[in-house]
Amino acid sequence: MKDNERQQNIVHFPGSLERLVEQGMEHFRSRELSEAIEKFKQALAWDETNEQASVGLLLTYTESGHVEEGIALALKMLQQDRADYFEVMQLYITLLMQQGSYEEVVSTLQAVQQETQYPADMAEYFFEMMELANRMMGEDFNQNLTEGSSEDEMLDPDDAVLPEETLLQLEQGEAPQQWQALSILKKYPSLEVKARLGHLLVQDELSPVIKTFILFLLRDWEVNEEVEVIKAEGTTKLVPANIGRLENAPWAEPVFTALQNHLEADNITLYEAASQIWYQALLKAFPFPPAEAEDDEWLAALHYEALTYYGDLPCFEDLTRKYDVDQIRVKDLLRVIHQLNEETGFPL
Repeated sequence: MKDNERQQNIVHFPGSLERLVEQGMEHFRSRELSEAIEKFKQALAWDETNEQASVGLLLTYTESGHVEEGIALALKMLQQDRADYFEVMQLYITLLMQQGSYEEVVSTLQAVQQETQYPADMAEYFFEMMELANRMMGEDFNQNLTEGSSEDEMLDPDDAVLPEETLLQLEQGEAPQQWQALSILKKYPSLEVKARLGHLLVQDELSPVIKTFILFLLRDWEVNEEVEVIKAEGTTKLVPANIGRLENAPWAEPVFTALQNHLEADNITLYEAASQIWYQALLKAFPFPPAEAEDDEWLAALHYEALTYYGDLPCFEDLTRKYDVDQIRVKDLLRVIHQLNEETGFPL
């Protein structure tokens, strides 16, 4: 009997669909991901457009590392306008990152950015994913921040009109407007714009990640005047032209190397997930380290969080013993990572 004939012969008892979705969510919360997938699939066999079952299945695919199945489902949901568009898009981008499809991440986000504005609570995540995808492809942030904003389009500082409205948008707007403003300001390397951007680096209310991207922009403009930076991690003065690339910071590079040495050969997907989490932490804290810790302590925390992200339940004691690190220190770093998730929306 064909699948569609079998589905036509199913007797739909009242409440059964809802119960399957509930069971799927119960399994998902208990990290019984295979069982959750089965329940959500059963629910979709009854109603293939059911929003709760679709979102539940997509979440479970994302958590369990079923990347290809998740990408296919996310595309279908986006095409059918099933569930919240940006919530599905967030999971779709996460899955593409897991797959290593970095060019697709950049092109997709550029296309979305041209059509609409990101929601305030997701804008930071999407721009960070574009930056991370560019980094994984070996490109600079400013090369692909927005479509068509190349070096050739940069205005002569002497000819450029001060973009006051855009500066106010960066200083006072919500997150999506701030990211859009930062994209536009790339073309205005005037002394006054540089001064206004430098002043924002000491404003407590500005997102720490936006401060990081302001530093990137001042660096790419080769600003040689000293600026002050205030973040939760500390206060410092530095010359933007001298800061170098984020991943080459003395506290960043050894951890990337440790992740590569310990994870890449055995599990490339796990390695990429751990690297993404580390890069997010670096973006938030730069030009400071996310927390003072030994490289192996970060390695243990990132390894543990990446395993959890894919639905595994690793033994914390075994993992800390493997890397010969203090459990209390690693728990402190896990709290740093979880706080990052709360502040940036990075889906861990």
